[in-house]
Amino acid sequence: MPASLLKTKDLAALISARAKEMGFSEAQLSDRVAGHPSLVSDIKRGRMPSFGRLQEIARVLDFELYFGPRRGPLNKASDHLIPHKGFARCGPDGWGRPVDRDDLPGPAELIDDQVFFVEAVGFSMVPEGIKPGDFVLVSPARIPVPGDRLYIEDREGRAAIKRLLAIDQDMLFLRGWQDPLSGKFQSFEEKRVRDYVRLMAPVIAVLDRRPVPGEPLSIRPDPRVKEELAVATDVPLLGYAAAGSVVVFADALSGEDRVPAPPGVSASLGALEARGLSMEPAIRDRDVIYYRTDRSFDPEECVGLMVVATAAEGETYVKLLRRGDKAGTWNLESVGLNEPTMPNISLERVAPIEWVHCRGRFQSFRKAA
Repeated sequence: MPASLLKTKDLAALISARAKEMGFSEAQLSDRVAGHPSLVSDIKRGRMPSFGRLQEIARVLDFELYFGPRRGPLNKASDHLIPHKGFARCGPDGWGRPVDRDDLPGPAELIDDQVFFVEAVGFSMVPEGIKPGDFVLVSPARIPVPGDRLYIEDREGRAAIKRLLAIDQDMLFLRGWQDPLSGKFQSFEEKRVRDYVRLMAPVIAVLDRRPVPGEPLSIRPDPRVKEELAVATDVPLLGYAAAGSVVVFADALSGEDRVPAPPGVSASLGALEARGLSMEPAIRDRDVIYYRTDRSFDPEECVGLMVVATAAEGETYVKLLRRGDKAGTWNLESVGLNEPTMPNISLERVAPIEWVHCRGRFQSFRKAA
């Protein structure tokens, strides 16, 4: 069936029936394909998955995909009008409130009855190819995937455009850019609780001027090269964290071990395998923990979190971080009852645990205690 004629409800019915034949529940299939349990339910609610997701669904369910002939690029505006929802904020200082405006001509070859335009305001997405005054075409029918530029509305009706870094069942991990006060953009990251987001719509085109019927569309390409947006399929297993001991890194292992990456993560991550009971119940024996290896965090931001901490003497531990009794020092606590606290430690580097792979499932972490 050509993709342009396939309704999401038909796709959901096909997927559900085939999954049942193969012994999968909808949640199990969703978790296997997307790393979270709501993919099929999203499709049932009218969210068309990306081509990559369809390919993975087809692979898991042993489907053959046929999409028919290409109908043409989005290169000319038509007489067909598309809703214009007004302004979407691109900035670190808050979200704007869109107000419906006059409809705009849509691309001639677009087959999507849910698309709409928003007009970008602010400079936060300039490094992502969206400038103030651009007309941004977005589609709520498409399921967002990491690497997308994403239009978001929260429950209060506020709107923003950010780069989607990662997504799980609980959180969105987003990136924007600080205005270049010093002549150079600085990236920032933020998290949004999915339950507080009422609409997520991937950006499918950015026009640098208002579309006119019959005239070519002036589309600005996404400046991010594929390598920058590539989502890792695995990450290096750097070592293991044994109960009550220092982390043993890869020079004591083979150095070649790798483990599956969390869903949609593009940041530089390393993994450690937990061994022993000292971190239970937060982290169990043989869980795999993931943390950022490309930066060190301010310890003050990590108080109350499970962290991978390197002391000034060079030894690394997986512990719960607390403030020390002396200025500039920190206490490293074991969650288990039998391990003593390491008091007043000077730290060289600290990174909170971002993800845990436990019993076959990824869980977004950063839990405070």
